[in-house]
Amino acid sequence: MSFASLFWAIAALMQSCMLSKFGQKHLQLAWWDSQQIKQIMVISCLVLLAISMWMNYRFEGLSVGLLTWLFVIVPTAFFIQILLFYRLKKKFSLLWKLSLLAAVIFSIFELISKSS
Repeated sequence: MSFASLFWAIAALMQSCMLSKFGQKHLQLAWWDSQQIKQIMVISCLVLLAISMWMNYRFEGLSVGLLTWLFVIVPTAFFIQILLFYRLKKKFSLLWKLSLLAAVIFSIFELISKSS
């Protein structure tokens, strides 16, 4: 299992939580109200999930990578984002940004270690 893939999936699912009506109601993020920003974030959420799947494919291979992504990475990311949402609502936006940063860092390490 790729940690980079896990953090990309966590960031994508946290972003989709912020896009939902329930998430918008409870998080009350003022910068999130623009319709244009919401459209961009929906597209970037799908891109983050695609990056997550690609990183796990590079780490595990095609058959194992797809299966671990579907049955391990995505459910784990879903439950982590649920726990973060209900426990740390005030810091949810910061945690989303930190998960993106962690995803980039782990991706760099995995790409460097894969190439050497």
